[in-house]
Amino acid sequence: PGVASQMIHLLGLSYDCHKIELCYNGCFAGVTGLRCGRDIFLAEPGRTVLVVAVECGSVRFNSQTRDESNALGNLLFGDGSGAAIISGEGDWEMHDFGMHTVPNSKDVLRMHESATLEHTGYDMHLGISVAEDIKKSLLGEYGMKLLARYMLRFGRQENPEFAMHPGGKRILHKVREALKILNFEDDLKYSYNSLDEHGNMATVSIFSVLEKLLPNSKKDSVIMMGFGPGLTIEHGFLKRSDSTLHDQAPTNNQQRLANFQAPTGETCSIL
Repeated sequence: PGVASQMIHLLGLSYDCHKIELCYNGCFAGVTGLRCGRDIFLAEPGRTVLVVAVECGSVRFNSQTRDESNALGNLLFGDGSGAAIISGEGDWEMHDFGMHTVPNSKDVLRMHESATLEHTGYDMHLGISVAEDIKKSLLGEYGMKLLARYMLRFGRQENPEFAMHPGGKRILHKVREALKILNFEDDLKYSYNSLDEHGNMATVSIFSVLEKLLPNSKKDSVIMMGFGPGLTIEHGFLKRSDSTLHDQAPTNNQQRLANFQAPTGETCSIL
């Protein structure tokens, strides 16, 4: 059985609880999972939704590879897990979510059966254009629509925080360049910290970034993004539910637990 069945037994959840599993989507799907959890809550507001992300990138480690792209994948990707609880209480509201497929990019990120006889798993192809493709999308029609939607909902009283999927340093560098051109400068320190500490944990990475960012942010809004195969970009907006800045240092509990909430009252707690 999959992770969902394991969680039901490990946590002692009701045997009647609903479960859905999203598998083999790629790095953007951490944001997808949060969106789906939000949508489930919107359909049944009295429910509590647990979103769990698990990645075991080490199982595809190939010590025999001589392919530069595959060797980079060996170095870049890490194992990890993250979780969020979506309920009716919390400090952060979940607002608009959206997804964009970058034209003519379906082959720049892909996995395929290994060509190395000694390695029976999968090899990964990481195209050199990925970071530049993301930057162009942020500076193109998709980025303009995204920022227009953000400003329509929240205004431009201050720059938001940016929780970006740490797909690699080149990707984060190009995202920073795009944000600077758009006058939305951000050092993306929480994304860089997650990458330095854990590598690219694929779907789990956005949980790692939000865990560090939300309890420490001095701002009232967050734009989060995931990047992955397709080439796919998924985004979501978060807003502090009480619209007040937290000037005090977070407690130890707040360091481990941050909450965000959706427009109809649902809340997501990042564990």
